[in-house]
Amino acid sequence: MEFTISNRAKNFSFALIGVGLVGTIAGFFMDHSEHHQQFWANLLVNGFFFFAIAIAALFMLALQYATESAWGVVTKRVYEA
Repeated sequence: MEFTISNRAKNFSFALIGVGLVGTIAGFFMDHSEHHQQFWANLLVNGFFFFAIAIAALFMLALQYATESAWGVVTKRVYEA
């Protein structure tokens, strides 16, 4: 079975990417602090937040493989995604 993404979903994803880019650029130029400190601080916190989520998922996946637990079958695909 082959999974294909519809054109409507692709267009919607690209539209959301565009909105995110416009928002990021607007945030950079609307930041009037010295050397855009607030913008870079927000970017750092955002990056750390998603990095922490990825590390937590990796830890749970490694824990399930190490312990060979059967209950992990339900959540394994979520962590791998």
